[in-house]
Amino acid sequence: MSKLNSVMLVPILIGLSGIVFLTAARADVIVIVTKSVRGVPINALVEKSRDETNWTPAEGQWIAAGRFQTEVESCGNSIRYRARDDSGMYVRSNIGSKICSAPEVVFNDFEPVFVALWEPGSKFSNSQYWNAAFGNNPGLMAKSEETATLFSNAIARGDYGSVALVSTELSAQLRKAGNPDAAKFWGALAIDATTRGAMKSLGLEPGAIDSFVLNENGDPIMSPEARETIAIYQQQVFGADGIAPATGKANWATIRSLDGGKETNATEWKFSAEALQDFTAPVEIFN
Repeated sequence: MSKLNSVMLVPILIGLSGIVFLTAARADVIVIVTKSVRGVPINALVEKSRDETNWTPAEGQWIAAGRFQTEVESCGNSIRYRARDDSGMYVRSNIGSKICSAPEVVFNDFEPVFVALWEPGSKFSNSQYWNAAFGNNPGLMAKSEETATLFSNAIARGDYGSVALVSTELSAQLRKAGNPDAAKFWGALAIDATTRGAMKSLGLEPGAIDSFVLNENGDPIMSPEARETIAIYQQQVFGADGIAPATGKANWATIRSLDGGKETNATEWKFSAEALQDFTAPVEIFN
């Protein structure tokens, strides 16, 4: 819906002479739509500005997943909106603001942050970025080099199992150490790597589906498409009954069976509590 009514009558009592009516403009009601390039709803941070200065969070409410309702005194060229995902799970492929337009302003260019990370030349292949992610801890310089090499090999050869294993291990450690933001990022990367590994083994294009979605708390969970794909992979690898209790789940047996999974030793990716507390969610470093 756009403008509810162009004007409304407001009674004003003036002394004893009676009542006169003044007119007051009604606000435009706008819905900001935020979703991924594949149509997955995302509750992004919506900001508003007049002439692209002094950006502030837009006032309003989520009326449905990916649909934020707000009011503006007059929707026009001077009012602009922008949207970004503050969970760190998605980035926009076309960064920029949009002019206010009724009844909706649509941001449908969100992509999972990992799309760019699997490309040749990814920053995940650069040890300097891992130094920053590890909090520039001198004792972890060698691990920064090792992590960069791990991703370089995974990107070049499709060794998704190695990334899935390390990501799963790091996510569990970070959560236990009280670093939930970094744990959330690594948990999502584990889901993504496992899904990509299964798709590669099935002869499908890795990354052709969204591997995860965000639940109502903003935590990444496996998408229905990814769960179905992994279930098909598990049936082919383990047999119809071989992994029934974990069908469609990214468990250790499944991760180990993916390319690179058997060659990666989880015990080599144990970190001290101090290092885990200093660990920065990589998306904060790489954006």
